[in-house]
Amino acid sequence: MNQIFQMRPAGKDSTAISLALEVTARRTVGEGIEEFRLQRVGGASLPSWRPGAHVELILPLGDGSQGRCYSLLGDPEDATEWRIAVLKQTGGRGGSVWMHDNALSGVVLPAVGPRHAFSLQDAEGYLFVAGGIGITPLLPMIAAVAKSGKPWELIYLARHESRFAYADALRAYQTGHVLFHVATEQIFDLGVGTRTVPSDTLRSNGA
Repeated sequence: MNQIFQMRPAGKDSTAISLALEVTARRTVGEGIEEFRLQRVGGASLPSWRPGAHVELILPLGDGSQGRCYSLLGDPEDATEWRIAVLKQTGGRGGSVWMHDNALSGVVLPAVGPRHAFSLQDAEGYLFVAGGIGITPLLPMIAAVAKSGKPWELIYLARHESRFAYADALRAYQTGHVLFHVATEQIFDLGVGTRTVPSDTLRSNGA
């Protein structure tokens, strides 16, 4: 099944180019959350990117096409595919619903990327804070920090345990510390949760 829509110019972002991306696979990674694997049409290598980057997919919404941005969450060194995760929001602007209902294997989407508006900064230690689907831009950052051997912590909040996407992968790290907090249990006091964090620790918010 092939489907392609009008391309969009990359604009002023010097890191971004116009692409045609094919959905090659998808899987459920949490309640209402689908992961999509994307490859460049024709099999050419994808552009390099850094942790925190996102891709803009051009989707057929309303009477025309509209862009929707999704964080890249895979391995930046893998030039064969990009991965994104999308939470279905029925009360949103329509992009997530379209992706869940129509982005099947074989569908081709125009895209612009990668864009680097949220980059990992150098620090001696890291505190990551994520709310729900906000974990996605932090996943490659955590992987990079864990690889560097620097200390890191993650505070991961969600409305239900089923919304903790990639929880198994996070638990598999031999370094760092992850605190999972279900928001419906009690209000999480972020001030108390970060009170013992050293002053030279960099805080990254993925909410």
